[in-house]
Amino acid sequence: MAFVQETQNDPNAQQPTATGTNAPMDQLPQTSSGGGGGSSGANTSAAGSPQGAPSVPNATKAPPVQNLSDYLTANAPQAAGMGQAIAQNISNQGQQVTGDINAAQQGFDQSVQASNVAPNQDLVNQAASNPTQFVQDPNNVQQFQTQENANYTGPTSFESSAYAQPLTQEVSQFQQNTPNTNNQSGILQLVAGQEQNPTLGMENLDALLLGGTPGATQAINQAESPYANLGQTLTGVGTTEDANIATAKANDLAASQGVQNSFLTGPNAVVPAWEQALQNEQNTATGQVNAYNQQLPAYNQEQQALGNIAQNWNNFQYSVPNFGIYTTDVNNPSSPSETPINAPSLSSVATPQDYATEAALSQLLGSSLGTTPIDQSTVDQAGTFQAPGSIPSLQPQAQSLADQLGMAYNQTYQNDLIPTAGVDRGAYGALLAALQGEENPLIKQLQGYGAK
Repeated sequence: MAFVQETQNDPNAQQPTATGTNAPMDQLPQTSSGGGGGSSGANTSAAGSPQGAPSVPNATKAPPVQNLSDYLTANAPQAAGMGQAIAQNISNQGQQVTGDINAAQQGFDQSVQASNVAPNQDLVNQAASNPTQFVQDPNNVQQFQTQENANYTGPTSFESSAYAQPLTQEVSQFQQNTPNTNNQSGILQLVAGQEQNPTLGMENLDALLLGGTPGATQAINQAESPYANLGQTLTGVGTTEDANIATAKANDLAASQGVQNSFLTGPNAVVPAWEQALQNEQNTATGQVNAYNQQLPAYNQEQQALGNIAQNWNNFQYSVPNFGIYTTDVNNPSSPSETPINAPSLSSVATPQDYATEAALSQLLGSSLGTTPIDQSTVDQAGTFQAPGSIPSLQPQAQSLADQLGMAYNQTYQNDLIPTAGVDRGAYGALLAALQGEENPLIKQLQGYGAK
């Protein structure tokens, strides 16, 4: 690389050789003390010279000393150019390493964020407030299940990823290729490879020129400066991405836990509340059935008692001669006895809305819903249970029978139709027993119409 610009008037310039070519410029110039060879002792006069020519003093003297500062000055443009070339190479390498770090971080972070589900409690609350309406929009279902199934499965750390080791080696290699220009060994490392098939002397000369030329290393220092902390940059990437991993894990846990709390385990969770509402519905229906069944024995007993009274009266009046011509049969107020109602099943008590809620919860939660009190296999029974209502009152029937008996007795006594002899005492006794033997309050009001 190095050379010396030839100057005709320079007294220190090296003279051409016998072949007319310049001496090599890739090595430092030789120096001389100024001394030359001695005289041969022959006659110095022209006429008396045996060689026929006068001798030339100092014919074998070495060239005068070349000034090193002039040498460096002459090679300054080449040294600056070499510095620019090295600087450009460093800048290119630094950009490449930086780009590789950024690309690696982007690729790694994508894998982290792919498993990062930010909690959306508003969406979960919307689903909890009205599941059947919420599932009408497929997008709602998809977003909800993303929350429910959030589970971090991305990389565990940047340092253990496939990105880390190649980048570490790349940064280390770059740092090795960018030594300190403040010492000769660093400069010598930088100039290595600048020449084709360089010798050690050529590399040393290039290093001398690069380091001794003012400003030649400035471009190199400027090129190295932006990339002086690439190692810290790579460490910072690892720290950032490890923090992103921790955030993603926390987000996923919060998202899935939000669904669990709102639908399965929380104090106001949807599924337990829905199941309790179903149980309450069945309890209410069962209570209605039990109350009805508990009233049936008394009701049926009253029905039978009223019928017995009417039948005994009819039997009595026809047992007395001529008695029946003045009276008429008392209507039997009896009606068919009621039979107990079986306890209702939850599948028949549950309403169509209950079944719609079960379908929506199953769509949202899937297997997490578990076994429910009802499912779609019995949806055709929805709302088929009919509450039995209250036991009908026998008061109107009892009052009607009392009125009939009163009229009959009044007619009997007014016409003095009951003789002291010839009365069927068995039929009369049965009537009295029917009238007086009943303890039910509805029957007791008839006792006042017994025979006097």
